[in-house]
Amino acid sequence: MIFLISSIIWSTNANVKPNIDISERRLDSINIFAQKVGDLKYASTINQPKPVVEVDADNISLINQYKNQGYEVRLIYKVKNTPPIIDQEQIRQDELRRQRDLEDQKKKLSEKPYSQKTLDEIIAKPEAPQQINLLRYPKYDITTPIIYSKLEDIFQRNADGSINTSKAIEEVNPAGCPLCNPIQKLLVDGVVHMAYSPQPGELSDQLSSYIVGHSSNFPSVRSDYNFIFKPLESTSQVGEEFFIYDQSGRELKFRVFEVAKISEDDASEAYKGFPGRRVVTLQTSILGYKNGQLAATHRWLTRGELVK
Repeated sequence: MIFLISSIIWSTNANVKPNIDISERRLDSINIFAQKVGDLKYASTINQPKPVVEVDADNISLINQYKNQGYEVRLIYKVKNTPPIIDQEQIRQDELRRQRDLEDQKKKLSEKPYSQKTLDEIIAKPEAPQQINLLRYPKYDITTPIIYSKLEDIFQRNADGSINTSKAIEEVNPAGCPLCNPIQKLLVDGVVHMAYSPQPGELSDQLSSYIVGHSSNFPSVRSDYNFIFKPLESTSQVGEEFFIYDQSGRELKFRVFEVAKISEDDASEAYKGFPGRRVVTLQTSILGYKNGQLAATHRWLTRGELVK
C-alpha cells in the first residue's frame, strides 16, 4: 500500500520539471506543495526587500506594530524644543554691572554742586504725603495753611488781557473795602506765597521764596489768621527753625539766619536774592502812624535757609 501511494504522487509530478536536488536535499523553487489550495497562496522563499516605514523614535507602540507586520522601521529623531540653558554667571555679571552703574550715578550726583541740584535731587517727593501746603513754627506755636497766589492776584492786566508784571494791583480804599485786593482775600485763609517768587526750597539768584502773613487786620475781617505772624514781629531770632510742607508733601526744614526791620517801601531789601542758597523769607507788617493814620509803616523779615 505504501508503495502504491508513492507511485501516484510521483506520477502526478511527471509533467513538472524536477526541482529537488536529491543530493543536497534543499528546495530551490516551486514544488507540488506550493500550489494554490483554497485561499492560501504560495509565498516565495526568495529574499525580497521588506517595505520600509518611517516612525517617530518616541512612538514605541507603533514601532513594535510595524515590526510585527514585517516592515523595516526607520526611526525619525525629531529635534525637541528644549528650554534655554540659564547662564547663571551671565546673570551675576549683569547684576554686578547694574550695581556699578547705580553707584556711578550716585557718585556723580554726590559730586554735583549743591547749588546746581534740584530740590527733587536733595529731598525726594514722598509716595504718601501726610501734610501739604502747611507752615509750622514750633517755637511760637504757629501752624497755618500756605495759600499759593497767582500772578493775576498781584499784577494788573493789559488791555489785551495779558499780565503786566510791572504794575501791581493797588488797594482801593482799604478802610472801606479791606478785601478788595486779591492778596487780602487770600490772607483770610492762611499765609500767602507770592507768585513771583520761587517755590520754597527752590533756588533763585534773584530773590528768595516770599511768604506774607498778618500781624493785625481790620476789625471787620473775620479770620483765624488775622494775627498769625504777630508772634514773629520784632521777636524771631537767628537759629530758630520752621518747617514747610510743600505742594508735594515734602517736609522742608529751614533755620533762621537773618531777621530785619525794614521800611515798608524798601522792596530791594525785602526781595533781595541769595545766590546758591535756598531761602524762604517770612514777612509781616509793623503798624505805625502815617499822615496821622494807623498804617503799615515797616516790615519784619524772618529769613530761613533750607537745612541740608
